[in-house]
Amino acid sequence: MSELDLIDSVIPRTDVVKCTARIGAKIRNIKLSADLPDQTIAAINRLVLEHKVIFFRDQAHLDDAEQEGFALRFGKLSLYPEGTTPIFDMDSAARDNSG
Repeated sequence: MSELDLIDSVIPRTDVVKCTARIGAKIRNIKLSADLPDQTIAAINRLVLEHKVIFFRDQAHLDDAEQEGFALRFGKLSLYPEGTTPIFDMDSAARDNSG
């Protein structure tokens, strides 16, 4: 099975929506967790390499520990600034989109 076939068997290309011609994609219809199968993690990693930046919407089920567990599936986390604890506090709904 080729790498592209692997991605398509786990994350259908119809669920990968390019953001621009050069960079970024939204991945739809996936519920992130630390216990996703290895094939799914491999497909996500391949999509990161292909699109450079990927977005997952509607992941409110992830608390800080669950998000950290998911991120650890891709490798060691880098703490910044040094000496801090890994906290990911992002809420796109709170953004001011008025321009």
